[in-house]
Amino acid sequence: MLGLALIALAWAAPACAHAWRPPRVARAGVVLDRRGLIERRLLRAALASLKVHRRQVTNWRRIAVADLSRPSSQPRFYVLNLHDGSVRLVVTTHGKGSDPDQTGRAVRVSNAPGSLASSVGAYLTGEAYESPAHLSQAVRLDGLDPTDSNARCRCIVMHEANRADGQNYASAAWIKAHLGADGVGQAGRSDGCFAFAGEDMAYVMRRMTPGTFIYAGPASLPEFTPETGTAAGQACCPEGKATS
Repeated sequence: MLGLALIALAWAAPACAHAWRPPRVARAGVVLDRRGLIERRLLRAALASLKVHRRQVTNWRRIAVADLSRPSSQPRFYVLNLHDGSVRLVVTTHGKGSDPDQTGRAVRVSNAPGSLASSVGAYLTGEAYESPAHLSQAVRLDGLDPTDSNARCRCIVMHEANRADGQNYASAAWIKAHLGADGVGQAGRSDGCFAFAGEDMAYVMRRMTPGTFIYAGPASLPEFTPETGTAAGQACCPEGKATS
């Protein structure tokens, strides 16, 4: 009886010995995101887009990938180091127009002025400036694809998620205090910008200098056009002047 038990244990051992490993994704000989934090189809789409827009990119140390299919309570803005493959995760917001029922999930995207929605596609970081509207420094973004080409004109930027009452709507405290109908916390919503907690914005500004590539997805989120938008001829993003 003991012999049969040992044979059964030996037969089962190989199946237990192999832990799940994420599919390998490499670039220029560097294995990226070894822990499999970024959804693989999204990571491959980001790298394919990076190849398309490579001539516009000047900072080749890092890129960022934003996964708008994940709930806003979870870190879903991935800063990926192209030199060693490491990833840092931070929480970021999505736009009001992308989440009209305030569920904590983006259900649609838009490139239209006045939509207050997030856009998917490739971006390039631009100059930093003091933003009175966001009570923080902000970083301008240029959309590189037809799905986000209006980013600069729409004032789609990276900024701290600050409110006039001193709260930050991308912070852990905010998420814990604001529960959705499902009982799960959620970040606040932006006007389509990538907004961050203060310490995360400081990290992003230090690491993602002008000319850094960002890819937001997935491309499967439906596009919409609002019934009313910005009036024709209105000035593009008049707020603020560059400080650096």
